Amino acid sequence: MFDKLHILNHPSPYIKGRHVCHCLEYNVVGTGDTPEDAFIEMLEALSAMVKHIKSEEAKGTKVNVRAPEKYWDEYREKDRGDEGNVV
Repeated sequence: MFDKLHILNHPSPYIKGRHVCHCLEYNVVGTGDTPEDAFIEMLEALSAMVKHIKSEEAKGTKVNVRAPEKYWDEYREKDRGDEGNVV
């Protein structure tokens, strides 16, 4: 497991007025009308993933699938600025 998760929270590039919250370590995404809603949905998706991992049917399933490098690059770029959307 990780001591820290890298979360990228930004406006949706596809739907005006929607937000995306992306956990880069596990490539899990949540969306919502606000950044907070997107974060909550992402947390719910992470929780569901953890429950599945603990289940008997998931034995041997690969879990740690990192987000594509382009999202890590975006995270690093935003982390250098003061856009306020890196958690």
